[in-house]
Amino acid sequence: MSKAVREWYRHYEVEWDDQASSFLCDAAIELYNEGCRSVEEMATVLIGTYVGLAATRVNAPSWAHCIDRPNQIGLNSTNSQCM
Repeated sequence: MSKAVREWYRHYEVEWDDQASSFLCDAAIELYNEGCRSVEEMATVLIGTYVGLAATRVNAPSWAHCIDRPNQIGLNSTNSQCM
């Protein structure tokens, strides 16, 4: 999961941020709990869902809200695996 979060940082070319890291780690844990086991696919979902540092802030959509729409964040609703 930490590798997926690091890939998010590399992709958006932002400096380490404790608040963003906590947010992204929580999101990665939720992905894992939903059945995602691939680092590459977890990183892809994080990158596609949380576009830039501002998307990780308090006013950003909560992860639970995104889970209600699994196909929009790259999860297959039939087996809860990363696509």
